[in-house]
Amino acid sequence: MLSRRIRASPFAGLLDWTKLSVTEGSVSASSGGVSVGGPSVAYVNAAMFFEEGVEPMIITFTLRKVDGVWLIDTAVVSEREWFIGDYGQ
Repeated sequence: MLSRRIRASPFAGLLDWTKLSVTEGSVSASSGGVSVGGPSVAYVNAAMFFEEGVEPMIITFTLRKVDGVWLIDTAVVSEREWFIGDYGQ
């Protein structure tokens, strides 16, 4: 059922990756200060590869801890231009 819901959403492509590379993320306490039991928000960058020879899609995930479980709160697709500069021009 979850797979069907994701397939019907704008995030359908997230199910079709062939290789995944995840960076170290960062964590922070909730906006109200230090939370009991550790951090409640984490930020993770993931490069998702879909086909051989095609540039990966870089996605920044915001994860939120709810009842001890990390859930995806937001997913933002990064623009390639943010990571590749115009060198030599």
